[in-house]
Amino acid sequence: ADLLALIGLDVFEEYTFSDPTVLAEIKQSDFEVTENLYKDYKQVSRKALESRPDYMGAVQTLDASESGVTVARSRYFPSISASAGYGMSGTEFSKISNNKTLSWGINFNWTLFDGFATNQSIQSASVTKRNAELSLLQAERDINVEVKKALLDLEAARKQYDVSQKGLISAEQDRKIAEERYNLGAGTLLDLLIANAGYVNAEANKVNASYDYIIAKRNVEYAIGEKTY
Repeated sequence: ADLLALIGLDVFEEYTFSDPTVLAEIKQSDFEVTENLYKDYKQVSRKALESRPDYMGAVQTLDASESGVTVARSRYFPSISASAGYGMSGTEFSKISNNKTLSWGINFNWTLFDGFATNQSIQSASVTKRNAELSLLQAERDINVEVKKALLDLEAARKQYDVSQKGLISAEQDRKIAEERYNLGAGTLLDLLIANAGYVNAEANKVNASYDYIIAKRNVEYAIGEKTY
């Protein structure tokens, strides 16, 4: 119901959802591929900086602020503009080429004193540039932290999966022993029920650990800019 409401579907209808990218069973080879893909933290962080739209936006903002400083400083220098024109005129269309005019000119402009307006503009543009530099550094720090935390969460999820798998094996052995003891009359029905409940809980823990690992992997992909959802 929460999923249907989130994506805007009718909650009274019946739907079947399937995501082929979600593995039904995580194999050892899948873990190894993921570990090799993200084993170099510096490389992963560099990839994130190259892919994250928020970081690229901060870079563009800094570039724009640097251009703003250049534009503000350019008012100290003279400006030169040139113009040229050519025209024909006549009282009749067939005689339009009888009167021809050619004009050209060069304009030189240099403001010697503008009441310190240029200096004020340069200071304002420099402050904007400095703020952009700080924003870029903060964006880099934030991304590095997000990537590091995502990788640590992925490692923790992998270890939790290993623990859940070992717990499932142990619970399965306990259940088999309880069944044998019950069949031989050495154990009680309560012992068998407790062992079976432990096995069911171990299976549930493995399922949860599997999806926690999948979520952790998706978070890594999102942190480095591979996924936008």
